[in-house]
Parts: sequence; structure tokens; C-alpha cells
Amino acid sequence: MTSKAISLYEREQQYLKRNAVCSLIMAAVLVVICLDKWFNVAFANWLYAATILAALVCMLVTIRDCFGSVKAAFWYGEFQDEFANHLHQRGCKSAFLTISVALGATFGATSGDKLVSGQGISAALGAVLLIAYALPVLKGLRAENE
Repeated sequence: MTSKAISLYEREQQYLKRNAVCSLIMAAVLVVICLDKWFNVAFANWLYAATILAALVCMLVTIRDCFGSVKAAFWYGEFQDEFANHLHQRGCKSAFLTISVALGATFGATSGDKLVSGQGISAALGAVLLIAYALPVLKGLRAENE
């Protein structure tokens, strides 16, 4: 049985993909928190358990990566591969711009009849931030494979 050693380029792309997928899973956790805080969804307990379990798996995978071959990408956000670095920067820029607009919208929108908790707003903004990072990265990785 032979095992093929993968290059640093492939490891960095795998790390970037795992990071984007974990961001989407963490966004799902925050969306569940928002649903529970704002709408008192009846099935929130089941969703809590499923999303928290998925988030723990993602956290363990991320911890494993921080000591592996892509630890510079984990600690400093710097990739050796130019394309992976470009995708990471594009995801960060899109997340920053999206969260800036969303934060401005939350300060501008005031609702007199219904008060929303600070925890709910924080969870919603966190979910928007994570989704805004993950989608451009996953789209760029998919376009590279086509």
C-alpha cells in the first residue's frame, strides 16, 4: 500500500476549504441562537445539539491544523501559495465590507415596538461575518477546479 504525499499547495487548499466549511457550520450555530432568541423556535434544542456537535468537530480539526504543516496559515493568515493567499484575502475583505454595512444597518434601524436582545444581534452579525468569509472562498476554490 503506497501513500501519496500531498504538496504544500494541496494542504493549504484543503486547510482553506476546511476553514470555510467550519465558518459555515459556526454560522449555522449562530443562526440557531438567533432563531431561539427572536422567535422561540420549538425545535431549537435539537438544533442546538446538532450544530454544537458539528462545531466541536470543526474546532478539533482546526486545533489539529494549528500544529501541522499549515501552521503559518493558522497563526498568521499567510499562505505560501499565491492563489490560496488571494482567496483568503478576498474572503477577509468581503467579510469586512459586509459586516461594516450590517453593523451600520443595525445602528440605523430602530424598532420602537419590538426590542431585540444584544445577544441576538451579536449572533446575527457573527453569522453574517462567517458566511461573508466562507462563500467567496468556496466559490473561488470551486472555480479553480472547473
